Amino acid sequence: MSRIQPPITIACEGAMDRDVLVRVLAERGLSIGPVYIAEGKAKLDRSLPGYLAAARFGPWVVQRDLDADAACAPALAALLAPNRPAGLNLIVPVRQTESWLLADRDAFALFLGVAATVLPDNPETVADAKVEVVRLANRSRRRAIREGMVPSAGSERKVGRDYGGLLAEFVARTWSPHRAAGGGARSLGKFIERIERFRRDGRWGP
Repeated sequence: MSRIQPPITIACEGAMDRDVLVRVLAERGLSIGPVYIAEGKAKLDRSLPGYLAAARFGPWVVQRDLDADAACAPALAALLAPNRPAGLNLIVPVRQTESWLLADRDAFALFLGVAATVLPDNPETVADAKVEVVRLANRSRRRAIREGMVPSAGSERKVGRDYGGLLAEFVARTWSPHRAAGGGARSLGKFIERIERFRRDGRWGP
C-alpha cells in the first residue's frame, strides 16, 4: 500500500525561493500546503521559533540562504535551529537560491541569452549569486532580459523590476532540479535526497 503523504508547509525568504521549492517538491509528487513568504532573512529568522513549534505537528520545509552568515550550511542550520523537530526540513542553499538556477548551466544560459561559458563553473562558490545573475543579464542578447532583470542607472534597487517574474518563468518552464543538482548545486542535491527519504519513510532524516 502506498504511503499517503500530508501536504508540505513552506516558509521561505522570498517569492523566487517559493517558486523553486514548489517546483522541486511538486516534481516529486508531494502536495503543497500553506506557503509563508517572509520577505527577507531577518523576518524569517524572527519567525523561525513559530515554524519549529508548528513542525511538531506536520511536515515543513523552511528555506534560508547561507549568504556569509556561517562557514557552511550545517553550521548555519545548527545555529538557527539546534533542536529541530523531525517535521522540519531546514534547507540552506549555498550561498543563495540563485546558485541552484546557475547550476542548470546550459538551460539558464539559453534563457539569459548569454554563452554558457560565461556562467560560473561552480555556482556554490559565488559569493553573491543574485549579483552574478544580474551581471550576466546585463550581457544578455535579449532586450527583455536586460531591461527586466538589470536595475536602471541611478536606481537604488539591486535587481530590475521584472527580475522575479522572469526567473519565475524560467523555473516553471525550463529549470531542471535534476540537472542543477548534477551541475554543482550540492545543497540542492541534499534537499532532493531528503525528499526521497520523506517519500519512502515519512521523515526527512538528518
